[in-house]
Amino acid sequence: MREVMHSFASTNMSRDSFAFKCDLSKAFDRMEWSFVLKVLAMYGFPHDYIHWIRCCISSARFHILFNGRADGFITPKRGLRQGCALSPYLFILCMDVLSRRLSYLACRGTLHGVKLMTGAPVLTSIMYADDLIIYGQGSVQEAIQIQHCLNEFCNWSGQKIGHEKSFIWFSKSTNSQSRQAISSMLQAQTGNSQHNYLGVPILASRPSHFTYLIDKVQNRLQGWKARLLSQAGKVTLIKSVIEPLVLYSMVGGPIPSTVLEKINSLVRGFFWHSGESKRMHLLNWKILTMPKKSGGLGLRDFRFVNDAMVFKTIWKLTSRDYENDVWVQIIRAKYLARKSFWLARVGGPCTRLWRAMLALRPKINTLISWQIGRGNKCCAFGEPWHDFWLKIQPSNSAQRALTISDLVQQGGTTWDSQCLIDSFGFETALFILIKFPIPPLNSLHSDRLVLTASRTGKFSFKTAYHILAGSSTCPLIGCTNLLKLIWYSPGILPRIRLFLWKLLWDALPVQGTFLNRLGSPTPPCVLCRHGPEDALHALFLCDHARAFWFASPLTLHFNNETNNVCALLSGLSTALSGRSFVCFANLMWAFWKQRCSFVYDSKKFQIQTALQLAAYYNNLSTASSCMSIPRKLRSQNHTSDTLEITDNTALTCFVDGSHDQLKRGGWAYLFSNRGTLVSYGVDSGTVASPFLAELKAMETGVRAVIHLGFDECLFLTDCLHLQQILVGKAPPDSVHWTEFQHTINLLQLFRAQVGFKCQHISRDGNTEAHILANYARCNAIKVQDFTYPLFNFLGCC
Repeated sequence: MREVMHSFASTNMSRDSFAFKCDLSKAFDRMEWSFVLKVLAMYGFPHDYIHWIRCCISSARFHILFNGRADGFITPKRGLRQGCALSPYLFILCMDVLSRRLSYLACRGTLHGVKLMTGAPVLTSIMYADDLIIYGQGSVQEAIQIQHCLNEFCNWSGQKIGHEKSFIWFSKSTNSQSRQAISSMLQAQTGNSQHNYLGVPILASRPSHFTYLIDKVQNRLQGWKARLLSQAGKVTLIKSVIEPLVLYSMVGGPIPSTVLEKINSLVRGFFWHSGESKRMHLLNWKILTMPKKSGGLGLRDFRFVNDAMVFKTIWKLTSRDYENDVWVQIIRAKYLARKSFWLARVGGPCTRLWRAMLALRPKINTLISWQIGRGNKCCAFGEPWHDFWLKIQPSNSAQRALTISDLVQQGGTTWDSQCLIDSFGFETALFILIKFPIPPLNSLHSDRLVLTASRTGKFSFKTAYHILAGSSTCPLIGCTNLLKLIWYSPGILPRIRLFLWKLLWDALPVQGTFLNRLGSPTPPCVLCRHGPEDALHALFLCDHARAFWFASPLTLHFNNETNNVCALLSGLSTALSGRSFVCFANLMWAFWKQRCSFVYDSKKFQIQTALQLAAYYNNLSTASSCMSIPRKLRSQNHTSDTLEITDNTALTCFVDGSHDQLKRGGWAYLFSNRGTLVSYGVDSGTVASPFLAELKAMETGVRAVIHLGFDECLFLTDCLHLQQILVGKAPPDSVHWTEFQHTINLLQLFRAQVGFKCQHISRDGNTEAHILANYARCNAIKVQDFTYPLFNFLGCC
């Protein structure tokens, strides 16, 4: 929509055009039931299904609440209930009738729609539920046809146009007389760039255009409910309300950085402040926005969220998977004109989105690469499919559209030398032949764009954000496992998790924390009056704290040699089991609450009261852990093949791979004929990952079985992921993107043999293959097809 309105405001658009935002008054409530049922029949739904829908939509009753009591009811004769899960789908099917009608009139030539420029698609309408925009040529005849089509649809469906809320925009070339006549015909007032579509301004580019967003964020953060939240509750509110609110506004285009800085400031203040009073920000905003595993809270810096949204737009524009989308076709026709995005320039008036995409390009051009398959998607020029792609230029503009497959001879095994010379010139063609003696083609899959920083190569907004934010390392040295316990141990209450996190960063609100940041000396402890008033002393080394920990169920003792909270907690997390660590966290929180009551409420400090409070939190933790499923159990696939061998195939092949940090790999296979080991083989080489070693082991075993001439074989592996790929339970692109082509090759080799099967077994059931693989890796040996007794060889290992 923004690209269309930008073209309307540009003098480059010579055709008279208009965009009519049609408001349907009470759209859901006015939908006729007979029309809904006819539409379902038109789409071919079964009669029984249509009867069920009739019963669902006609059984609605609306009660009237009077002074809190339901008094009587109203039986409707039309309309779809808003809030019902079925209603949006029925409404979309009904509105599709209008969309098809407009497309039909466009095909007949009755409607002409809007074509922004050469190569762009013709736009007749865009629709999202009841939000409708219709495009047309800037003539009265076009407006008459649109009005007639709308009246026809309203008569069918029962809809009514809300003229007071309908707007119309004209291209800059449309004269005032035509504007007045069209507006009068459609009974709509002329709109401007500040009007909204789907809740977002149509042409918002200046910071002043986004005051509505800042006001929305302030209203959410300053509500009376928000002021009553703890810091853990504030984190939840920020993640579940504020971040989606801002993210939705970014869908229409990037937001100015000054607006994002203001929103970041509002979120920072909301997290640290209490009500109207302002407090010291004890930690840097960058720490709060780091991932939890890196020592942060997992909040998002909206500047990088903005960049990640632009990155997502670039990915969709360049990946070829979305080339049939209308917005992609418009941007390509408007800005690229047969050029590659990676070589495009600003070169004239453009939207804020396009400028943001070009500004982000230098940061991401090394993060995206084409993985060549059949060579039918990736262009040979201006696409990042090799390290030296920027050095290659076509000899003429007509050859810019050549793909990799166009430069390869029939069969895909050798380059077409003459075509390379004609396209690149002799020197560049010679360079390509030296760099790639064999074309990097794989006929088993199409070309695909990969995000090199992602494990699978697939784009995800989360990965893009973390790449751009650059927050991957943990500044809390030695606390990686401790952070996992804090955030993912079942049973710890959210406010206690946040308390432990603040303790790691020395951000608890004790006097020493504030005064140290102001450069003042640390005062004595308010309880014992001996040690310094810091978090370490207050929670562990104070006389009252020592007595509390000794009297606790854990019976802990802390000495004065401890001088670092992170080291102390890391040592305790190693010594304590999962349940004991939860108990320890609850004890520390109970002691802190009792200490705060002494400091702020002047209540007497009693160890017994603190222990009783800890017991209460332990009961809450037990109930919470019973209701939650541990992460390991949630991620475990219980439908996978079990550890027992359930196949009776005569020939069985055990395979296993081994890998170390030096990227040395070894793999082995063993043949068993009805329980008797008859042959085995080992091999070694350089592999980049443990999975690749497992894959090599399977490939070597499969080729050995094929070489021996067996039609049936059961392969046993302790790599569950590999087994699931071979049996079709996991997609081949779920592996690391650098292992994708190897996986595809193995998958084709394995599935070509109908009698080959694969089953997952435990490591204990694959001991012999595991030992052989380790031996091959450590000794870098290459032995194939041994037939003498296996125990002689295992004795050497």
